[in-house]
Amino acid sequence: VLAGVLNQKDRADWRKCKLSKDEEIQMAEDFKKGFEEFDPNR
Repeated sequence: VLAGVLNQKDRADWRKCKLSKDEEIQMAEDFKKGFEEFDPNR
């Protein structure tokens, strides 16, 4: 339902959204870099 609301019908089934390990690592690194300034442990 939410995938339809967000106009992402191709992502309605989570199994079709799987990424490779390398893609997951890259996304995590990008996320960390984007929120570095908000890290209270820095």
